[in-house]
Amino acid sequence: MKKLITIIVFLLTIQITIHATEPIMLEEEKGEYLLGPHLDILEDKNKTLQVKDLAKNEIESLFQKSSDEVQNFGLSTSAFWVRFYLSNQEQYNREKWLIEISNPSLDSIEIYFPTTNNGYIKHIGGDKHPYSVRHLSHKNYVYFLPSNIDLSSPVYIRITTISEFFFRIKLWTLRKFSEYIHWEQYINGMYYGILLIMILYNLFIYFSVRDISYIYYIIGTTSLFFTLLSLDGLSYQYLWPNHPNWSHKSPGIFAFFTLIWWSLFCKHFLITKRYAPIFDKILSFLTLICLVIMLILFVNYNSLIDVISSIITITCMAFFLITGIHVLRKGYSPAMYYVLAWIGLIVAVSFYPLCGILQIPINSFFENYGIKIGSAIEILLFSLALANKINIIKKEREKALALKFKESQKLALLNNTFRKFVPHAFIDLLGKSSITEIQLGDCIEKEMSILFSDIRSFTTISENMSPQDNFKFVNSFMSAMGPIIRQHNGFIDKYIGDAIMALFSVSADNAVQAGIHMLQKIKEYNQERSKYWKNSINIGIGINTGPLMLGTIGEQDRMESTVISDAVNLASRLEGMTKMYGVSFLISEATLSRLEKPSAYSYRMLDKVQVKGKKDPVTVYEIFDGDIPEIKEAKLSILDTFETAINLYFEQKFQEAQNLFKDCQQKYPADKATQTYIGRCQLLLEGKILWNQGITQLDRK
Repeated sequence: MKKLITIIVFLLTIQITIHATEPIMLEEEKGEYLLGPHLDILEDKNKTLQVKDLAKNEIESLFQKSSDEVQNFGLSTSAFWVRFYLSNQEQYNREKWLIEISNPSLDSIEIYFPTTNNGYIKHIGGDKHPYSVRHLSHKNYVYFLPSNIDLSSPVYIRITTISEFFFRIKLWTLRKFSEYIHWEQYINGMYYGILLIMILYNLFIYFSVRDISYIYYIIGTTSLFFTLLSLDGLSYQYLWPNHPNWSHKSPGIFAFFTLIWWSLFCKHFLITKRYAPIFDKILSFLTLICLVIMLILFVNYNSLIDVISSIITITCMAFFLITGIHVLRKGYSPAMYYVLAWIGLIVAVSFYPLCGILQIPINSFFENYGIKIGSAIEILLFSLALANKINIIKKEREKALALKFKESQKLALLNNTFRKFVPHAFIDLLGKSSITEIQLGDCIEKEMSILFSDIRSFTTISENMSPQDNFKFVNSFMSAMGPIIRQHNGFIDKYIGDAIMALFSVSADNAVQAGIHMLQKIKEYNQERSKYWKNSINIGIGINTGPLMLGTIGEQDRMESTVISDAVNLASRLEGMTKMYGVSFLISEATLSRLEKPSAYSYRMLDKVQVKGKKDPVTVYEIFDGDIPEIKEAKLSILDTFETAINLYFEQKFQEAQNLFKDCQQKYPADKATQTYIGRCQLLLEGKILWNQGITQLDRK
């Protein structure tokens, strides 16, 4: 019986030796120890074991030796007990040592340090406990090893959580841990600084480009910023240390809030409504799902929700990537950076849920920096994608603007061409800003001065020229007269063969001054013609002022501008009367009465004309400021006598009038008006014509 008991004890000792790891030899020079390969692990599925139960042989034999740097238990709901042994009491007593348990998302941690009186010193931690229970203010769970620890007994750690169940345990000297914190703060500062810089940078860009994609990028990046703060445990450390429940839920809530904005970013950046309508609807559905999950996380958080959240997270990111690839294949080039951005982040973010589900060993470097590297690359590439999109849009706009400018140049050229056919002053008078606004029947009533001019004996002149020479001659004449009319605030309403009809809406003085200037220009024009042995030309000008209707006539497919008024008809007849009296420039009494200072002009009353259909005759005046100096001086020399004779004529004192007209003829024999009245007085004295026939009759046409 004693032999049997000895054999059993021996076998148990062998079993214990097999499962127990070697003690850790603490050395000050090394300063840090990764405990993964030195751990024994026990899974407590029922969560009923107490630390006092672990020393029992039947329980102690259940511990399994670990060989992984990072412990990964997937999505287990069990409690896990971890033990390890320390040695080298002398070194331990000389240096202050710390134990660090990574993964800030662990729910509950209990650490049992054995004491020399066969008891345990217990420390607690986890994101369900107040932040104040920690020995050091750090994102991970860091505790000082007690000074009276019994190195002959193992240290026990009990851990539970409902999220991804992985952690890493390290021993540090205080000096070495301080150096590590300094480096960690540098890395975190650089990483979160990059995020903040990208947020502010793209916010400034948004204010210049006003693209809604930037807003989604900014909010998504800001949400990612808080998501990673929560995953790192930094939010619990700095933002809400007194709210452990919120700290426990915040990583998932912020993660889904981020997915919502990245989904909106995907829709608008990739313009899925145009390039991928079906994908656009699926993205809207995923956005709704993320919103629902986020609301559920506010109320409840358990292992099932955690599994569902992980699956939805991976699904959303995978679909974001697939959508980008699809749109890129459609030829939308900004999607290239977008696709590259998601590839890096998906690898980093999907690593943890996949490792949890498949229980794949986790590398400690990837555990610390995987998401940071992936998300930093994503944020930078998204920013490049936005910049690329804006550059493409800018190029497209520049191209569109160049095309628009080219079209506007064509339109301006077309407008300039139209203005040559329809004066812009005509458009202004109708109250329109462009010729395109003019409609058939548009009209306005306005008092204006109408100027008609015509080349004397044009038919005789043109008979000696070819058709081409005729057009050259008329165009050269019009080119000389047109600028003068515009210079005096008038515009040419139409050309009638060799005749010009111009309108002046500002004042009658503009019209009269334009007529004088035209006659003076004819002298220069004739001097130029004489160089080529060409005959001189003369023109007649008639001006009347009165109300008229200015507008468009014709039909829908063919219209033109015109004026309708008795005043226009009279102006035309006055121009014709210049031939009768051998003068160059006639105006009506209405025009003379509207001159600001008639005395500033050289004029004389020339006739009274009876327009058919009108009761009262119209008085006609000659303006001779445009005549050559010799003729002007001659007319001024007989002006008083001529005006007296005209008045006697219309008082029907024909003999007295004739005598005065003869006096005028002696002084200025070439005056055809004087000759006309001498002959008319003689006919009246002889009774060959009646008095009413002594007034010039004009037909209204």
